[in-house]
Amino acid sequence: MTIKIVKQPPAGVVFHLEGRLDAVAAPAAQEQLLKSSAGYETITVDLSLLQYVSSAGLRVLLAMQKQANKAGSTLTLTNVSASIKEVLEMTGFLGFLHVV
Repeated sequence: MTIKIVKQPPAGVVFHLEGRLDAVAAPAAQEQLLKSSAGYETITVDLSLLQYVSSAGLRVLLAMQKQANKAGSTLTLTNVSASIKEVLEMTGFLGFLHVV
């Protein structure tokens, strides 16, 4: 899994996730995403190149949402494929994640 970070001045950041957000990639991804998103008002996660998300990957998204809520930031998922959106829907994550 690769993560490309693009800062959006003055207070935003976009993360482009590529590959598989699974049990192997999740720990490193969570560490990088949480550290890199701290202090931003608007956080966007572009999932257009994400092929797969496992339960471990869902925990990463949950941790990002919790951190954003605590900081008063906004987390948005964009370009979510139909298969990943289905996983988010089946697990109830669409109830608290902002997906556009």
